[in-house]
Amino acid sequence: FSDLIDGENGILVPEGDIEAFAGALSRLLSDRDLARRLAVNGRRLVADKYSLAAAAAGWQNIFNWGI
Repeated sequence: FSDLIDGENGILVPEGDIEAFAGALSRLLSDRDLARRLAVNGRRLVADKYSLAAAAAGWQNIFNWGI
């Protein structure tokens, strides 16, 4: 997930690290501006990376690869 989550669109914590998870969750709950910024940036990332146009371009690349 580190190729998608960059600190501007989410908080990545090590798997199984309950302390890090609790700290990140506490930070989000106490900092509304941070939570909003991450939400907006996360939505933007999904819209850009996984839009219909991006998916179509990816399929077009696959189909053209064989030519």
